[in-house]
Amino acid sequence: MKITRYRQQLREQWRAITPIALFAAGVILVLLGWYGAAHTNIITEQIPYLISGGLLGLGLIIVAGILSVQTSIERDNSELRRVVIRALANAAAPNGSTPDDTPAAPRILTNGHVFVVPGGRSYHAPGCPITEGKDGTEAFVLAQAAAAGYTVCKLCGD
Repeated sequence: MKITRYRQQLREQWRAITPIALFAAGVILVLLGWYGAAHTNIITEQIPYLISGGLLGLGLIIVAGILSVQTSIERDNSELRRVVIRALANAAAPNGSTPDDTPAAPRILTNGHVFVVPGGRSYHAPGCPITEGKDGTEAFVLAQAAAAGYTVCKLCGD
């Protein structure tokens, strides 16, 4: 039972675990390269240790750093999306009631009209931040926008 739980956690957290493993492997290779080079006095024998251990280890450490930054940015973006969706849902909730964290349908506030930004592929509810300040925004009836192939905005009508 515990083994399957750990496997599930590994599957969910692989993007965070991979940089840690690469970093550890890089540090080990750098240390092995240093150890091999430090125990010989002949420079021509030191170079293979420095290349295989030092450069490969340094490369793994750099890749681990890039992957960890990417994972951090991805987590921050996910959290920001949740906060924005929650804020939009709270702003559109009637009488101060608290809606669900994820709205089920697009919030169409006026006569079933939605807005499309030129060059966009999705339709937006009135007041969506994506449409604010954009020139050439067109109003459609919801059925027309769906028939034209536009999809619901992930920000305002997820």
